[in-house]
Amino acid sequence: MEIRVEIVTSGDARRIVAASSLQGYGHREKIDGYKRWMIAGKWSLFYNGTGKRFINDPLIFRPNGRLLEGKHRIVALSELEGDFEAPFWVLRGFTAVDAFSRWIDDLESGRLPSSVAINAPRRPSPPVR
Repeated sequence: MEIRVEIVTSGDARRIVAASSLQGYGHREKIDGYKRWMIAGKWSLFYNGTGKRFINDPLIFRPNGRLLEGKHRIVALSELEGDFEAPFWVLRGFTAVDAFSRWIDDLESGRLPSSVAINAPRRPSPPVR
């Protein structure tokens, strides 16, 4: 698995919404807020101190192509007219769904999410200069 940057258009987002059965999904206030940020040009890959929490998290897709995480952001983009586009970090082929679900459950219940060991090869970090 690899996280990469993808430019997602509103048309791409509409296809993701349809493929992931997200029609009617989500909290309208959150979706509308994301739309305002996108339209205002405040959407960014990196947190700059002015954005909303989680907008810089990756869109996470399961191996079957269904969206697991980033649903409000994709619904917001899908509702924008024309060929609006926005950059996202994207992770495709995510298989650690159980560990991810436990982490979300902890977060939503107000507990500090526990780290979960996922058996994945680690590359050595480059030396800091």
